[in-house]
This record gives sequence, C-alpha cells and structure tokens, in this order.
Amino acid sequence: MKKTAIIKSLIASATAFILCIFQSYAGMYEYVGKMSSNCMECFYIEELAPLCLIQFILLFPFCYFVFSGAKIISRTFLILLAVGYMAICVFINHEMFVLRVSSWSTFTTSEELFYVFTETSWAILLSAIVLVWLVMKLNKNSKINSQ
Repeated sequence: MKKTAIIKSLIASATAFILCIFQSYAGMYEYVGKMSSNCMECFYIEELAPLCLIQFILLFPFCYFVFSGAKIISRTFLILLAVGYMAICVFINHEMFVLRVSSWSTFTTSEELFYVFTETSWAILLSAIVLVWLVMKLNKNSKINSQ
C-alpha cells in the first residue's frame, strides 16, 4: 500500500511539474523570447523549471496523504488539488511575467495580475483539468472515488 501510494504520488507530482511547464510556456508564449531581468543569458525554461519544482514539492505530500488511505471526501480533495495547483501556477506565471516584462517597464501589481490572468487562465484551467483527471484515474479503485 505504501509503495503504491508513493508511486501514485510521484506520478501525480511529476505530471503537475510537466503541466506547470507546459501551461506557463503556452500561456506566456509571447514573452518566452524576451530577455529576463534576472538572468540575461537564461532561456525561459531555465528560469521556469526551478519555479515549477515548487509544484512537485507541495503536491507530493498532499497526494501521498490521500493515496495512502486517508479518508477524505473525493470532491473536497479534487477541489483542493485544482485550486492549489491553479494558485501556484498563477504565482509562477506572475513571477515569469515580472522577470520578462514588468521589470523592464512600469506596471502596478494589479496590472501584472490582470495580464497574467487574462493571458494564462485558459492554460492554467486546461492543465488543472488534465491533472484532476489523471489523479482520478490513478485512484480509480481506492477510497477517493468510493465515497
């Protein structure tokens, strides 16, 4: 049971990491080629990958708790998973926007968040749906779906 929970948690967390990279790249595609204020020689992916590790680190214990047999209502878990994933994605996209765009100009925080929401919400939502679907598939025969 514990080994299976670890493997399922690793799969879910690794998928969240990959989806985080794809959603940021797709949603912020316009700014991928722009120079970063933090590292002028760095590619977009070089700055993005360490930020997406946050997704992996935060999601793994959460998934392990549920996959290891914790009794939690499935809708509650899936909502927490989706909301948490989307919040971290917004944070990561905001950081990338700051590094690539707003640090070279004058943006207020509300303008930064507006641009991030309007340009990346579709990618964040789509990747969250894929992640929730995968977790449901991984946990098909366990307690999360039987409650």
